[in-house]
Amino acid sequence: MGAKTFGGNARRRGVLLAGGDGMRPRELTRFICGDERPKRFCPLLGEQTLLNEARRRAERSIDAKRLLSSVTRTHESHYTRELADTGSTRIVQPSNRGMAPAIVSALLHLVSQDSDGVVAFLPCDHYYSEERRFTEALDAAFGVAEAQGDCVVLLGAAPNGPEVDYGWIELGGPVAGPAAGVRLVRGFQEKPPLPMAEHLFRSGSLRNTFVMVGQVGAFLEMAAQAAPGLMEVLRSGYAPARGARETRIADSVY
Repeated sequence: MGAKTFGGNARRRGVLLAGGDGMRPRELTRFICGDERPKRFCPLLGEQTLLNEARRRAERSIDAKRLLSSVTRTHESHYTRELADTGSTRIVQPSNRGMAPAIVSALLHLVSQDSDGVVAFLPCDHYYSEERRFTEALDAAFGVAEAQGDCVVLLGAAPNGPEVDYGWIELGGPVAGPAAGVRLVRGFQEKPPLPMAEHLFRSGSLRNTFVMVGQVGAFLEMAAQAAPGLMEVLRSGYAPARGARETRIADSVY
């Protein structure tokens, strides 16, 4: 079954990034659920919560036992219920410190288990109206990352207009070789002012989904260059428990 479902590739890993606080839609989640839980624990557009939708979406491309969930201790009452029926491993952060510590701690866990693995980082607050197209794009990203081990592939989405509340990817030239349709990244713009957003929209830039795929080693090399201090702190203070279903990061590390 694994070979049929996952293309015969046991190297694939996935990290569900489920630790953010999600402050902006609190009024909406309070209306739907009766409390101010982060939106990933709320069924906004159907019967399933965004976290469960993200998990099921990931399981179309990655074996459920090879999924890792990065969560935050303050959300324990929500994530324990949401992830109770899964065989995935959890990394529990003592608090939310943004996406970078969640990614680096997950990488340190993964490198201790399978340093040659190819991993997808998947935010859990997204909704996709065309699930099949997302799965095709994720599988294609895995294929590129598996073939070109020194790269990280980032998925972009075509914008509907000059949005100012999202991140944008400025595109460079096409990537040579068999990676059809893949472009280099020239730069990023996060929540740009309207004139910049209009320029980005006209120039064909994409919205940043923050879905990233690459070999564990490629991610670690990028993290070491971009955030060496963070790498040093987490390496010295975080010890992944091999074989454990849950690893809790000590308060002192954060």
